Amino acid sequence: MRAVNIIAALLTVAAIYFGKTILSPFFISLFLAILFEPVILKLMSYSISRKASAGLIVSGVLIASLGISASLGIYANNILLSLPAYSEKMENFSAQIEKRLELGQSFTHQETKEEEVSKIKISPTKRVFSWIGTMEELFNLVVFVPLLLLYFLIDKENLLESFYAIAGKYFYLPKLNLELSRMIRSFAFGNLVTAAALAVVQGTIIWYLGYKNYLILGFITGILNVVPVFGIPLAFIPLIIEGVLQFPSYLPITSVLVVVIILHLLATNFLMPILVGGRVNVNSGALIMGVLFWGWIWGGVGFLLAIPLTSFLKIFLECNRDCAPMANIMAAKPKYIFYFGKRTHPYR
Repeated sequence: MRAVNIIAALLTVAAIYFGKTILSPFFISLFLAILFEPVILKLMSYSISRKASAGLIVSGVLIASLGISASLGIYANNILLSLPAYSEKMENFSAQIEKRLELGQSFTHQETKEEEVSKIKISPTKRVFSWIGTMEELFNLVVFVPLLLLYFLIDKENLLESFYAIAGKYFYLPKLNLELSRMIRSFAFGNLVTAAALAVVQGTIIWYLGYKNYLILGFITGILNVVPVFGIPLAFIPLIIEGVLQFPSYLPITSVLVVVIILHLLATNFLMPILVGGRVNVNSGALIMGVLFWGWIWGGVGFLLAIPLTSFLKIFLECNRDCAPMANIMAAKPKYIFYFGKRTHPYR
């Protein structure tokens, strides 16, 4: 029996790994549908049908996404146009360092002819396939997430009834529905409040230090600051480029980078646990392993969804009596669980 369970677990991991194209839009749409369900109910209280309410929500999400994408695209284009000046300034800075330290060799890596030839032969092919894969993932997210979201919002009752009929014998579904809804909404609310607070504080500091595009920089760094693992390095990129182009001294750049790191640590260790921790109830070890696992499985999308997916797995296991001990290993505070009207200890 244990061998069967191990094989089933390996097959599940393989299915998740190779099913990224299907599963990642599915989970994003599912989480968004859970998040917007209270809005649907509010609109329905004003005698607006569920279909019309779902259409309004999906349209609003698309308009907001297009507006944000257009703004970020314009800013990214300006950054790309300024890269030649940035490269020239960095070269001058490197030359000054080399001169002061009286180094006999350049800081830049001088490639051999064999390396250059291998780059010419191999690099373009890799870049083409990488670009195609990225565009395919982006296309799936842009096209299928709105469609799946519309479907989940409209046919919620039918989907729940079908899921109850299939899984009702194995899972305590009232708890699953309640805990999953609370987790998704508290996670979204906590990240939204944290990102907004960081955007305001960081934007103010960036403005004080003399950055020109402080509004867009505050917005970008505020959002990236709540992204696990890779958020901080990505937030550094526009700050460094803008700072190098604007300031003759590197003191403002260093200052703002230190401030971003400090605010990230404060938000991660104090603000987020207060806003999200009570509902997510997943310990730090499980979250770190979840970030590593989902990042390995799904790449960038996995990093963004790592916390809700790990929390979803913990809640899913918690709603099955046999899997409760495994769920409590992931929990920040193991607790008694109620199943079918009976109070059971997870370790008995």
